[in-house]
Amino acid sequence: MSFFFAIFLSLNTAAAIYLGVRTYLMFCPFFPSVFQNKFVYAVIILFLSQFYIILRVVFRSIHEVPSSTLYYVASSTLGLYAIMLSLMILFDVLILVFWGTKSILPVYSYLSKHMGQVGCMYLVIVVLMYALGLFNSNVPRNTVYDIAVDKDISSFRIVQVSDIHVTSYSTVKGLEKMVARINALDADIVVLTGDIIDGEQKPYVDLGVPEIYRQIKSRYGVYGVLGNHE
Repeated sequence: MSFFFAIFLSLNTAAAIYLGVRTYLMFCPFFPSVFQNKFVYAVIILFLSQFYIILRVVFRSIHEVPSSTLYYVASSTLGLYAIMLSLMILFDVLILVFWGTKSILPVYSYLSKHMGQVGCMYLVIVVLMYALGLFNSNVPRNTVYDIAVDKDISSFRIVQVSDIHVTSYSTVKGLEKMVARINALDADIVVLTGDIIDGEQKPYVDLGVPEIYRQIKSRYGVYGVLGNHE
């Protein structure tokens, strides 16, 4: 386990270095005062990429759970880093595609003249995707699938709930609201398909989640399976 974790940490550090170098080259010519201290910028990038991992390792080693504020900050930095990294990789993949089609010269010519605009567009997309992620994390959606089966049955409603990820940031009110939404769907069967917790049992117990889940109603029972976070 420690071997695979070391590999993961190495790859994540390499990805952070890649992102740091690419964003530095993209923005430094236009914001020299902001990027004049390379050490501070490197610390910021490493903080974004490693803070969540370090937090989980430290608190798990002492058998404690981080506060809701600390967990929120760590999760937010990880999300921001993932978005920045994904967009930068996509940007470079597109450059390689143009290179393969021998259209790289006009692309480079455009980028050299409009790098400031490209950088601003990159930041705008990062902010919009981050805001959308925050919105989606607090506003779960119902997706309805109608499946026809060759059985003598008029209708049978299955409600699937997945990736709840109960953490110290979760609240009783939020979980009760989720249960109310499940019950409003009038299910025949409810299935919880993994990642009910986020890896730590303490928030699950402290929030009284078992008692809250007992309020879920269905005609033929509530069933669940474990996910990778359990």
